[in-house]
Amino acid sequence: MSDLLPFFRAWVTDPRRVSAISPSSPALAQLITSEVIPGQGPVLELGPGTGVFTRALLKRGLPENDLTLIEAGPYFSRLLSDRHPDARILQMDATRLAKAGLYAPSTLATVISGLPLLS
Repeated sequence: MSDLLPFFRAWVTDPRRVSAISPSSPALAQLITSEVIPGQGPVLELGPGTGVFTRALLKRGLPENDLTLIEAGPYFSRLLSDRHPDARILQMDATRLAKAGLYAPSTLATVISGLPLLS
């Protein structure tokens, strides 16, 4: 199932939050996640959107319960919850991450960011 239409709808609804008109490509997701080694510890993904990088991480063998997904958008948060029930999904702004106390220092293996960069 393509995520293009739901992603585009989310962008039309709130273009400043989504900042892209389509999800990242599977090729980019494979490249971004290529150095993640499953079994080294938890992975934090910022701005997963529809979960393109999430799927690439799982394809690499990362257990779903090693994933924490930080997504500000309510539509994407619900979508991710449905697709990845064993991942920890938090609907919040990533700028509040330091105050959330999710992990003890030095316990994260990797941080992946799909956050949009506004120009």
